[in-house]
Amino acid sequence: AGTDVYLVMSAALLIVQRIWVSGLVPRLWLAWRRSQLDSGVYSLDDVQSLAGRGNKAHRLAQMRAAGLPAPTGLLLTQRFLTDFAMYAPDERRAILDRLWHRLASERLAVRSSASGEDSANNSFAGVFESVLDVDRDGLETAICKVQASFEAASVKSYGVSGGTASVLMHRMIPAEYAGVLFTRDPSAGGLVMVEMVKGTAENLVSGNVRPWMFRCGRVTGKQFGGGVPPIDLAPLLALGRQAEELFGCPQDIEWTYAEGRYNLLQSRDITRVLASEDDESTVKADLARVLDLAKSAA
Repeated sequence: AGTDVYLVMSAALLIVQRIWVSGLVPRLWLAWRRSQLDSGVYSLDDVQSLAGRGNKAHRLAQMRAAGLPAPTGLLLTQRFLTDFAMYAPDERRAILDRLWHRLASERLAVRSSASGEDSANNSFAGVFESVLDVDRDGLETAICKVQASFEAASVKSYGVSGGTASVLMHRMIPAEYAGVLFTRDPSAGGLVMVEMVKGTAENLVSGNVRPWMFRCGRVTGKQFGGGVPPIDLAPLLALGRQAEELFGCPQDIEWTYAEGRYNLLQSRDITRVLASEDDESTVKADLARVLDLAKSAA
């Protein structure tokens, strides 16, 4: 009897191991999570389904999948938003209650994630609305505000469409400091540039606060120039290198810092340099390529 029990248990463990190694358990878990969401709503853990629905949401999902510190969230697609507008107020309230409890958060950030946004040709940076620190009572208003910004005059002034309009909502990340990291300084190919402010990045984007600016070597991480950062930038530079490797080119990364931890809120490709002369731009681009080739050498 003991031998029989041992053989049965061994066979069962082998079957469980085979199922786990085959990836069936994660796929079943993802399928169950999908079934719990409303039609047209995708989790930031569903990388495959977010492809083509805006780089902001898709890249957050990719960073989460790669183990980088990015917030959990949900993407409300155009299909969902169209259906949502047709529901009665009580139905809309019930749907938003489900989505709110899904994120289990006291505050959310509600942002755009259009299919034409943050592309190689158009960034739309600062054009679409973002609403921060949203509580449950203000959620529907925040979603409508972001959705309305897709048709605003400032967007049309670009002369191109922002593409399919989706709304991203993710957990609000508290910020002692926030800013942007250019993993390759647009004006100096051998350096990394960090701009930062105290509080949220809205203070930086709005231009109300003059940011601190720090530059470090792309290879060594050694700081160039004066000034002492109020926080250790080394972990941020390491995250930037991981994001650059993940996406295959230099990145413009929005980040926050709180309680000794960095969080990445957005990552988009750096597509141009800021040098004034064409010859100077070529030299800086060549320098950046040389450093990339040599960075693994002693």
